[in-house]
Amino acid sequence: MSTTCSTCYYKMPSSSKVCYSYSQTATCRFGSKCRFAHDEGFKIPNGPSQTHTQTPLDDFFATYPAFDYDSSASASSEFYRMCDQFCWDREDKEREQAHCDFKDALVQQFNEIYGTDVNNLTSISEFMSP
Repeated sequence: MSTTCSTCYYKMPSSSKVCYSYSQTATCRFGSKCRFAHDEGFKIPNGPSQTHTQTPLDDFFATYPAFDYDSSASASSEFYRMCDQFCWDREDKEREQAHCDFKDALVQQFNEIYGTDVNNLTSISEFMSP
């Protein structure tokens, strides 16, 4: 059964999209509401290097190797969990920098999924669809 995921993806050569999280772990936090296919038989061929499969959020959290990032959880809850782990309060300079970098990663991930052309009606309809 195929369903569709807004934050995890892998582009197959046929241009259809398979949920990256599901293809790697057989789980997806979006479940039946995922925007990408949950293909039981699909495995990413020959294990491409992480630089091709990591999302901007994965890359952001990878800059904090002492933090055990759970990509199946909400990105925001993971960010705040990381702040707690590092004992950062709101005025902490390191937290402020991390928060700026986190917001940049969110924007980059959004742009990778939906594009940046505000006149592209396909992207707009994908974003607006339930």
